[in-house]
Amino acid sequence: MTFNTKIRGMRLFINDDGTRAYKTLAMAEVFIPELHMTLHDVRLTWSPDRGFVAHSPSSPRLADRPLIQWFHRGAFARDLTEKLRDMFERMGGEMPEEPTVKQQTGLNAARRFAEKPVRRDHVTGKTIGADPFEQPIERIVVPATFHVHEDASDTEAVEGLARTLSVEHREAARVLG
Repeated sequence: MTFNTKIRGMRLFINDDGTRAYKTLAMAEVFIPELHMTLHDVRLTWSPDRGFVAHSPSSPRLADRPLIQWFHRGAFARDLTEKLRDMFERMGGEMPEEPTVKQQTGLNAARRFAEKPVRRDHVTGKTIGADPFEQPIERIVVPATFHVHEDASDTEAVEGLARTLSVEHREAARVLG
């Protein structure tokens, strides 16, 4: 489907700070004749895992909802992305390197993994795996001192006690004297 949109102007954006998962390449003014409307600061972005995407303009001040938005995989966004990419290329914008198939597969897997919902323990708030019973048991080592009754001379019983409490035999012998 082709939409009757016109790109009225474009500024190349070279000061991307790299803090986002995508890189902003250009800002454009898009005119939609049927609505008699001009959209300012429509962003053409690129990321290795999604390629080129046209983002709707955002508010200069922080708002809980965007002023205008569209589905970035929809027909309108794809058509607008192609027009912005064509204009960007004709203006001499530096095209990013396309990843290889192997890199693309790895990036897609990483994105899917990052988008998975995280399960948390309802009491502690700690992240848990797929099954809470598969989590490793926490082990704490506490130094201990043993006092054995002076009449107990059965070495085998003392060694059994040491094995039961996971104390090394030499350390138990040193402590017990």
